[in-house]
Formats: sequence, structure tokens, C-alpha cells
Amino acid sequence: MARVAVAIAVVIALAAGVWWLWPDAGAGPTTTLPVAASTTTEPPTTTTTAPPTTTTTDHLVDTVEEAEEVLRDLWFRWFLGVYEQDVETIRGVVFLESQLEEAQQSFERAEYLRRPDPSDISFSDTEILLSSPSCLAVWSTLHLTGFREGSSQAVHIVRWADDHWVMHTLWRYRNDLWLNDCN
Repeated sequence: MARVAVAIAVVIALAAGVWWLWPDAGAGPTTTLPVAASTTTEPPTTTTTAPPTTTTTDHLVDTVEEAEEVLRDLWFRWFLGVYEQDVETIRGVVFLESQLEEAQQSFERAEYLRRPDPSDISFSDTEILLSSPSCLAVWSTLHLTGFREGSSQAVHIVRWADDHWVMHTLWRYRNDLWLNDCN
């Protein structure tokens, strides 16, 4: 019974509060102005200028064709450097000083039938084992024709240094410890 009495008291208090706060009917006349509807709309004008972006992964190799092109370029410049006995050409394609010394030692021993051409270098059974911004590992068979005959199968490790790919190491076996060369 007490609950009913409290509920009735709350309802009466709310009604009195609404009545007391309600605007007075004798407050005077009000004016209503018609609002014209706009029939034209204009999209907001915004100008967006994309911030300049600098990507450091433009050189990432994604396809076998790209990997073969990287290898073809490096091997061509290596063989051309040996053929012409040009230390600077070889310096541009090697990662280690010992590779430069190895090339210089082969200057007198190298037997080429003619000047190398990029078309003399091809690849088969190519597979990208690892492609990162700093290292590329490619399992492939290198074929040489024209200037020198031969082929060899290896994991070619190339590194990104000074904004271009350079030869790092060759691993004869696919499951060798080549991954350490990419760390």
C-alpha cells in the first residue's frame, strides 16, 4: 500500500513540475516565418594533396622473371668485367672484397670465345627462396652460351647495397646454410 502512495505522489509531483515549467499561454503572440526550401546543392569543395611518399622497397623482387633479370644483369657485368679486365665494373657487382680479388685472379685464366652479351646468359628451374628489402635468394641453373659454354645450379644470394643489387655468395646445395647470408 505504501508503494502505491509513493507512486501517486511521484506522478503528482511530475505533473505539477510540468505545469509549472510549461510556457504561459498569455506570453503574447508569436510569429512564424516560412522557410524556403533550397533546390540547389553544391558538393563541398575539398582539395586533397597526397603527401610525398618515399618507399624503400621499390627494388623488391616478386616474380621469377624479375629474379632472373637481376641475376642476368649481375652475371653479365661480372663476365664482362673479367673479359675486359675491368676492376671497376666488377666492383659494381660484388659485395665482398674477396670477390673482387677472385675476379682479378681470373683475368689471365679466363677463356672466352668472344665478348659476353646479356643474351648469352639464361636460367632454368628458377625459384625465389627469399625476397626481402636487403636480400634475394634464388635457386636456379645458370646457362652460359656463345662466349663460354657451361651451366651450374646453385642458390644465388644477392644483397641490396648502395641502392643496387650485388652478388654476395653462391651455395651449391639448395638446403645449405645460405639463410645466414641474408641476416
